[in-house]
Amino acid sequence: KALAKQIEQALPTSQSGDRWWIDPIIGLRGQVNFTRWLFLALQGDVGGFGAGSQIAWFASGAIGINITRNVFLETGYRFFYMDYVKSGVTYDAAESGLFMGVGVKF
Repeated sequence: KALAKQIEQALPTSQSGDRWWIDPIIGLRGQVNFTRWLFLALQGDVGGFGAGSQIAWFASGAIGINITRNVFLETGYRFFYMDYVKSGVTYDAAESGLFMGVGVKF
């Protein structure tokens, strides 16, 4: 156990640094209006295609309320995944969770 603990402590558990890249992305957003005020919005995109990351995709669903013609509130759930492997750097991450927001249409 002591040897295992020493090895675990000697190994790096995280790394920090900066890396940037550009991904081509295509996506869609759709909205279903139940009433003048209440709506359901779904959106998603996919990108990467090996140009920057291998693959990156995002999906979300939200229910919202139109406050005025141009201002709305929405809350929902989103999921994001990215797989980037280049030049010895690996970034393979999945993130998800609830969100709330205020939006402006123009």
